[in-house]
Amino acid sequence: MNALVAFMDLMNRMFLPYLDQFVVVFIDDILIYSRSEAEHDKHLRTILQVLHGK
Repeated sequence: MNALVAFMDLMNRMFLPYLDQFVVVFIDDILIYSRSEAEHDKHLRTILQVLHGK
């Protein structure tokens, strides 16, 4: 397993609850999509908490 595959696997496992709901992970990009600015703020905070480890 090379580093890219390991990193993609880690990212997919970290964001599994949110994949195809409001997150797409591609290599080293995390795409967050929302219907409104308020919803986007909530989604962004959720993803930042995951990245921060909370």
